[in-house]
Amino acid sequence: LLRMSNATEAIEVLQAAKKGKILIGGKRVSAQRPSQGQATDANRTPLGGASAAQQGRSGPFKKDRDNKRQRACTVVVAHVSPLVKDAVRRVKAEAAKVGEVKSVRGPLTQAEISEEEVSLSQIEGKKVGPGAASPGIILVEYGAVSHAFAAVKALHGSKVKGLPRPLWCRQLGGEGAKIKYWRIIVRNLPFKVDEAELRRHMGLKGELFVWDAHIPKGSDGRVRGFGFVGYICRSDAERAIKKLNGTKLLGRVIVLDWTVGKKEFQEGAKAKEPPAAEEGSDLEVFDDAGVEGETGSDDDDDEEEGDKEAETEGDAEGNPEEEAAMMQRIISSFQANSREEGQKGSRGEVAATTPGQRPQAQPKTKEEEEEAIGRTVFVSHVPLSAYKMDLQRVMEAFGQVSSCRMVMDKQTRKFSGKAFVEYAKAAGARRAAQAHADAKAGKREKLSVNGHLMNVYSALNRNGIQDLSDQIKKKTNRPDKRNLYLADEGYIDPQSGAGQGMSEGDQKARERSHSEKLEKLKNPNMFVSTTRLMIRNLPSDMTKGQLRALCVKAIRERATKARPKVTQCKIMYHENPNTKVLKSSERGFIEFTDHEHAICCLRMLNNNPNTFKRNRRPIVEFAIENTLALQKQRQRREREKAAAAEKKAEAKTKGGKREKRGSKEETEPDAEGGAKKRKRRK
Repeated sequence: LLRMSNATEAIEVLQAAKKGKILIGGKRVSAQRPSQGQATDANRTPLGGASAAQQGRSGPFKKDRDNKRQRACTVVVAHVSPLVKDAVRRVKAEAAKVGEVKSVRGPLTQAEISEEEVSLSQIEGKKVGPGAASPGIILVEYGAVSHAFAAVKALHGSKVKGLPRPLWCRQLGGEGAKIKYWRIIVRNLPFKVDEAELRRHMGLKGELFVWDAHIPKGSDGRVRGFGFVGYICRSDAERAIKKLNGTKLLGRVIVLDWTVGKKEFQEGAKAKEPPAAEEGSDLEVFDDAGVEGETGSDDDDDEEEGDKEAETEGDAEGNPEEEAAMMQRIISSFQANSREEGQKGSRGEVAATTPGQRPQAQPKTKEEEEEAIGRTVFVSHVPLSAYKMDLQRVMEAFGQVSSCRMVMDKQTRKFSGKAFVEYAKAAGARRAAQAHADAKAGKREKLSVNGHLMNVYSALNRNGIQDLSDQIKKKTNRPDKRNLYLADEGYIDPQSGAGQGMSEGDQKARERSHSEKLEKLKNPNMFVSTTRLMIRNLPSDMTKGQLRALCVKAIRERATKARPKVTQCKIMYHENPNTKVLKSSERGFIEFTDHEHAICCLRMLNNNPNTFKRNRRPIVEFAIENTLALQKQRQRREREKAAAAEKKAEAKTKGGKREKRGSKEETEPDAEGGAKKRKRRK
């Protein structure tokens, strides 16, 4: 089996063999084209008795072909630790199970790694500097390309006894070395999916070999809704896209596409940039809007691409206030343009148009604008990878679409994921909006574009948008149930005027207290009390009565007619482990019935140099309470109260019976036969 570099050479070999010009061992040989199965495993064996024309093509061309074949037959195996005894021998034994191994080189030095053009960043999955330590790389050369291909499938990700990490394998040359070329992006992933589940699904239950599966995650650790899957040949990647695009993974439809290089993506984005719009508008609307593809050729670009994908993934409900504000800006822009065009037309001015410029539309009346808005729907959460034709194809199911405007963000110059679709008749817009309402109610399937769920609403005029905005504000302006506005009450910046003269110990104590408070408030069960204060920096010999008197006196100095009522006052103590004696923690709590008295006490005592000592000032702030702990306390008090009431009722019942028996007088005969009355005591 001989594989030539081009078809011309193959034809010349066939003709030379037919004429009997090819001699091997003094015998003439015949030649014919092999079957497809034979051709895939063909070796490029040099010809011994080729014609003069073939011999003329020897030299550098033949050497280059042989070098390429040798690299394609070689497998790069990483994570073979040189510290493990007989590590290379164990890996060689595993590699020999696939096919005949011609040679094994390694572990490679830094110079050999650079010479063989092996990427350390690709092996480690992150950027690695030029002076990084070698991860234990060896080169295993097979006699056939098919054996090297099978070795990558068998060894990549496998564990060898004694080695701490799984093996990392790929071909040194040929199709299997171009890992980034056979990489696809998987969009609309469910948030519960993991890389193992993604690898299992994209492998078609073992039919395809998935070389790599990666799911980027955000700073919160949650899946961003997309991932990358790599194969080792083009046929596997094409087959995955053909069979798995549009299938469901954990109940969610996934969308597959090829990844492109970063440079290609940037050039394509520049070519698709729309012309600049007038200043003062945050958004631009175009009838034709192309959206850039994703880049996935490098692992370092995953996070950058994830920021783009995260805009369309996640909750499909969206932000109605943001959408209403955006709709209002666009409609205002439309009406402003209409007024300007109307003024120009009234003065008899005609705008000149260049061959590539659209002629200006005639000004619309108010009735025409209202009628056009009635035929328009607002679509949000359109995937960034969608084109105008994709959205229009979905919306034409409800009626004839006269125009489709994709909304572009002016600052980023990219598609914002929102669009306006105008129908020829108002009935089409009503059907589209009703379909989305039915989908939210569960009466039909949700509307989607390229597997992404989207929202469809009837477009509103300016009055409708204002009413919607007012309703949203009423819903969002809820009272602060956690009293977070009191979190900074009592905090003093050391650089401010109030912080002058403050000792270094007090500054550190205030910073520590404030940071502890902010950390506690990250828990949604914590809230700021409006009537309970925490006071730090108390003297170690202060008692509970002295603290109560100090706080009441401070309030009466500010409000002479006030009658503050204290419901709780206590000082915290801790036990000395050596002496077993209770010692003051120099902090206490005091609770008032009214918020006004509590905040008055805080502002009078906090950072007051005349309260204790000049270098020891009180640190007063509102206490942080735990909702769950308060609920448990309330339930415990209710149980104790109910038990006490039950005990009291039981004692009252027993006491009544005794009173009845004690009121009776008994008569007993005495020794002399007389009658003697004795009253039973309780």
